[in-house]
Amino acid sequence: MARLCRPNRARVRVKGQDKAVRIHEPMGPARELKPGEREQLALYNEALTLYRSQPWEPARPTFAHWRQRSPRRALYPLYLERIAHFAHQPPPTDRDGTYTFLTK
Repeated sequence: MARLCRPNRARVRVKGQDKAVRIHEPMGPARELKPGEREQLALYNEALTLYRSQPWEPARPTFAHWRQRSPRRALYPLYLERIAHFAHQPPPTDRDGTYTFLTK
């Protein structure tokens, strides 16, 4: 079986837990991805790198673009919500890129 591409390599922490876990959103077998999906994955990875290193504003246009192009995917609005949250309530400077859920 072919290895799946996983565009959402997000790290999350459940409220009250110390250990972060990775979550994935499979796109399908790598050999079957269409050129547009490959482009989407590459641009998503660039935006995710920016998001994790905390210059959120440069990541916002990419997430907004893909939200418009793929309105059924929950991934892009999720990151846009987090960017908006961090703009008003910045995380600690030693943040490791993991998102901690505030509710269970």
